[in-house]
Formats: sequence, C-alpha cells, structure tokens
Amino acid sequence: MTRRSTLFLLGLSLIFALAYSRQRLWHSDLWDHINYGQLILQTRSLPETEPLLPLAAETPMINAAWGAQVLMATVYQTDGLGLAALQFGHGLMVVLALATVGRAIWVRSDSVTFAVLGFGICLGVNWQQWLIIRPQLFGVLFYNIVLLVCFTSVYSRTSIRWLLPVLSFVWANLHGSWAMGLTLIAGVASGHGLDVLWRVGSIRRTLGSRSVRRMFLLLSASAVAVLLNPYGTDIYRAVVQVGRHPNITSMYEWAPLTLNMRQGQASATVFVALTVVLCLSPKRRRAAELLPLFGMAVLTLWSSRMINWFAPLAAFVLTTHAAALWRRWTRRPKYSDQANASDVPNNSCRIAWVVILVMTFMTSPWGQQTMLGRRKSPDQLLSIQTPVKLGRAVAVGTATTDGIVLAPAEWSGYLSQVSNQKLKLMVNLHVHLIPPAVWADYLALIRGDDEWQERLRQYKISTVITSKATDGRLIQRLTASDRFCRQYEDNQAVVFALSSSPDSN
Repeated sequence: MTRRSTLFLLGLSLIFALAYSRQRLWHSDLWDHINYGQLILQTRSLPETEPLLPLAAETPMINAAWGAQVLMATVYQTDGLGLAALQFGHGLMVVLALATVGRAIWVRSDSVTFAVLGFGICLGVNWQQWLIIRPQLFGVLFYNIVLLVCFTSVYSRTSIRWLLPVLSFVWANLHGSWAMGLTLIAGVASGHGLDVLWRVGSIRRTLGSRSVRRMFLLLSASAVAVLLNPYGTDIYRAVVQVGRHPNITSMYEWAPLTLNMRQGQASATVFVALTVVLCLSPKRRRAAELLPLFGMAVLTLWSSRMINWFAPLAAFVLTTHAAALWRRWTRRPKYSDQANASDVPNNSCRIAWVVILVMTFMTSPWGQQTMLGRRKSPDQLLSIQTPVKLGRAVAVGTATTDGIVLAPAEWSGYLSQVSNQKLKLMVNLHVHLIPPAVWADYLALIRGDDEWQERLRQYKISTVITSKATDGRLIQRLTASDRFCRQYEDNQAVVFALSSSPDSN
C-alpha cells in the first residue's frame, strides 16, 4: 500500500466504476451458459449429448466450460446474488485480468505510469470482446497469469512456476481456452530456446540448458494437468473440432480481423506503435516475447476472437520497451535505482486503499443491493437487446410455443430460461453442437429465403419468433402468408403462429 500501488489501484477502480459497474449484462452468451449450468446442478451429471435442442439431441457434447456454467448458474439463482452479482463478477474478472497484465508491465518496466498505460491499451484493443459476460473471461484472466509468471523474474521462481500445471487443471474445467495457455507457454519456451541458442551458438548446449529444459518440462506438466477433467483426452480433440466446425465460419466474431472492425483498427494502431517502438528501443528484443506475440497476431488475423490473446501480449511488449525508450530519452534512472518515497508504505495509503475499494464496491448495483438493500429490476440490469417483454409473454403463455420454435439464436438462451427450459428451440449459440444442415437451414429461414415455407414444414415449426431489427424480410413473408398469423408483437419482436384455418394446411 504505497503511493504507486494506490495510483495503480485507482486506475483499475476508475475503469470498473466508469465502464463496468453499471454495464448491462449482454444477452447473447449469458443465458445459454446459465441454462447448461442449471441442468448440470439439477441432474448432478454432465450431459453426454446436447440436452436442450431436440434437433441436436444426438450430438456428443464435450463441455469444457461446465465448471464456469455451474458457477454462473449458482450465482444467478442464489438469493442475495442474482443478476447484480453476475454484473459485478463480469467487471471484476475484467479488472483482475487488467491488473495482472499491468502488474507484469510494472515489474518489468519499474514504472506504474507505463503499467497503467499498458492495461489501458489492453482494454482498448479488447474492449469489444469484454462487453460480453461468458466463461471465456476466466480464460483471459488465467492467460494473463501465465504471462505474468513467464515474463517476470519476481513471479518466475521455481515454486511459483510449478503452480502453472495447477492453473491448467482448473482452467480445463472452466473453459476451452486452456489451449491458449499451453500455446503461450510453448511460445515462450521455444523463444527462450532461440535466445539461448543465439547467446551460446550451440544446439547441444542449448538443449542441455537447465532453463530451457525446465520450460519444456513445465509445458509437459501443464499439458498433462489438462487431462484431469471429466472428458480425459477427448478434450484435446474437442478443441480442434470446434475450430474446424463449418458452423463457426458464419459467426461474425470468428471472422478474420479486418480494418472494417473497430477492434481491427485498434489492433492495427497498436501494431504500428509496436513496430516503431521495437525499432527504437534500447532494450534487448527477446524471442521469448516476440515469438508468441507474432504468433498470436497471426491467429488474430485468422479469427478476430483471438484478439483476446493478442491484446495482453501486445500491451506488455509495447509498454515495457516504450518505458526503456522513455528513460533513454529523458535520462531518468529506474525507481529501483533511487530512494523513492512513493514506494514506502504509509497510513495515508492504507486509508486511500480502503476508501477506493469501498467506493468502487458501492458504485455497483450489487454493492448497493448488499449494503443498502436497493435492488434493481432485470429491466435495469439486462441489455436493451434482451427481449424482456417477449420473455414475459412466453412465461405467462401469451405467446404459445408448441412444437419446434424458430427464434433468433442470440435470443434462444434467454427464451429457454424464462420458459424453464421447456421451449423446444431450433438452435442456440452453441453452434458447434448443431448439425451443419440444421444451422444452414436456420440461416436461410432467418434471411427469409424463397424456400422458407418448405423448411418450416420440414422441421414442423409452428411458431416463429422474429426480431424487428434483423429479420425484416422474414417478417414480410410471414405477414403476407395465409399459413401464419400474428400472435404477439412489441417494439422488438413479432411472434407468428401457424394458422388453424383450413387454408393453412
């Protein structure tokens, strides 16, 4: 609790208070995960096949995120926690991830200013991905912990490094992104081997290096620790299959990163800055940093969702080299080379820490709910894209939902939740579990293609839920059809049901 650490905490607290304490919960991924978590809690077992979608009932299910789903479902249905606590947890996970990468920068640069700048850059590049609450946030936090351990001498002692296999074990039961942690360790180990080879000039001496062998042994131990999950070795196969699944190509966030995307523009700006700083930096450029950095950059070009793993590395490398360049230009010594009062703990800083933490907690709806008893309604906590009015109609039966129901995939999880998982939906956002033919027909139906009526008959769909924002053509076709009639409508959605008239057959 020093002046510098107080500044570091203040920066994180401002991010939480201004960006996340009141940020509404995104509607797309949250509810699917809560639904699966509730099902696991109810049955006390992991489903072997897809349990919520009748059209995917025979698809084997390897659910690496089961632990996070159970946690999310438990928080959601626990009195005193609920949506407000999920909102708080979302912001907390983001801030902890930023704190970890900021701490790594602080240790390497010995500058809290560049640490704050670094986690600001990380937030800016990854802003769009972090708007969504989902189990992947656990993966981002654990990935940054791996970065902290691998790149800082303070946290790279043998006793600490051997906690990484334990981290891999926990990670493998929370989200499938554990593979990115192994990729980072492999990149650092390979890069470290190249650094040693460059220094000693001998492959034999490089292979005999204790530090090189230790890194690859750590990688092997972490890879083995991943196997301590309910699916064993199948979890490796599942990760490869998800990336290759044909349905993934239709998802916007899995598309290649381009300059038309805001996150693409942010990444390009950071990459240009990286190039300039690395060219001018007086600090030694290590392959242990650059190899995983450029590897993650290539993966990000392949899929924009990989920006989660590029952003922390880019922020770390950019700011640590920028700090060295700044000191060279200003001829300032490191803080550790001078007696600095900002590193001396004092009571004022302790008081400041308590005030910052209490105020930060109180800015959140969960803090106000816990401390003051002020509860916010779901309408105030959920994103405006969440079909809350439609959900109420489904819950009370105003909108009938017999048979297979066609609904936007991003609404399916929420509609399943408000119907107590009784709704027989055509698809949800776990697209890798949906047969490719079913997903292709769903996309064609949502677009309102010419063969929409034949597809509805094929799947025996009697209820169609449409979004006014995205399904305009399908709404026009259903409105003009004699087979369907409007059953429900609000400012977001229109529900059509199969007409019972003789002409509808």
